[in-house]
Amino acid sequence: MALSLKKVFSVSNVKKHQSEHKLDEPNVSHDIDYHLQLSAEKEQRTIRILLMGPSDSGKSELVKQWKKMHSKYTDEEIKRMSAQIQHEVIGYMKVLCVQSMALQLYDSDEQKTQVQEENRVYLQEVVNLPSPYIFNHEFAQKLTTLWADPGIQETWRLRAKYHIAGNMEYFLGRLEQICAANYKPDFEDLYRIQPKSVSTGSQTESLTVNVDQFGEYHFEFMDVGGQRSERRRWLKVVADQMDALLYVVSISQYDEVCYEDSSTNCLVDALNLFEDIIGILNNRRFFKDKSVFIFLNNFDVFQQKIKKTPITAAFDDFPVDAMNPHDENQAADYIASKFAQCAERKNIKTALPLHFHRTSALDLDDLEKVFGDIRVDLVKSALRKHAESK
Repeated sequence: MALSLKKVFSVSNVKKHQSEHKLDEPNVSHDIDYHLQLSAEKEQRTIRILLMGPSDSGKSELVKQWKKMHSKYTDEEIKRMSAQIQHEVIGYMKVLCVQSMALQLYDSDEQKTQVQEENRVYLQEVVNLPSPYIFNHEFAQKLTTLWADPGIQETWRLRAKYHIAGNMEYFLGRLEQICAANYKPDFEDLYRIQPKSVSTGSQTESLTVNVDQFGEYHFEFMDVGGQRSERRRWLKVVADQMDALLYVVSISQYDEVCYEDSSTNCLVDALNLFEDIIGILNNRRFFKDKSVFIFLNNFDVFQQKIKKTPITAAFDDFPVDAMNPHDENQAADYIASKFAQCAERKNIKTALPLHFHRTSALDLDDLEKVFGDIRVDLVKSALRKHAESK
């Protein structure tokens, strides 16, 4: 009897639960519709940008600048970047020390890179320095002495013969501050550090911005890095989700060689990478309704270098009879024409012409203006596509 009552009680509860559940169905349906609507509205206000370019083009630093303008770094991020900058500085000096010796051994024309005898003990100490490093005033003095050595300065002058980060000169000029135990990077330090990416997949940076009269929009920058095979795989996965392509090239590297291949010019390599990327994307009909932005980055450094080193260091087909290889505007226009030729060879048909921007990442006013123009263009394009889809 007890068992029978239990069954009745159980069945009664089930029926009661079913009855209550039926009464709640309209509310549940309303909640689902509401959340779907919110999700759809958020999706309409999300713009995804495929961020591409060589690893040391400064692409992540540009996004970092935009993010800094519209948000703040956390204390944990500051702490992590402090340690990273200190270790990068040691890496820079190690490269200079090793190259000063290598140029003596393998280049008979470059004997001026030898470090002065009284500083060679510091050179050996840096080359053989194990990690973790101890940062203090004494260590900063040793690095400062090496950086001032004529042999190291000559090695730096000959940097086109090997690869070293362009931001190195800035940081080695701040050794006393960086080697302090309580070092805290300032805004310019945070921007200029360019760590090597070891990612074999994709990384996304996001920021939310008010776009003129259009209201708040969410921008996602997806950086697809890694080896070429990995890049191809990721591009096929994410291409259809993207609203635009932003390709960044450091034109100040026009007289430098690649880190991975000392026989290849950095700017030529950037052009080859661009052509490879747009070829992959074109096979997926990516450009049918997408915008393509090309940033000729580090233009401020390029302006100084082009006065001494002609653009023919990268392009021996530059028409020197008709144009000045030391003119910054003619050289920059010629570089832009090379990218346009890549698009023509791949038969790229974009919704709008290629957008070229000359950027100097430390010029915050200029960067904000460029980003402002881009985001307005992208929002207008997104609104047009949404209207056409109805």
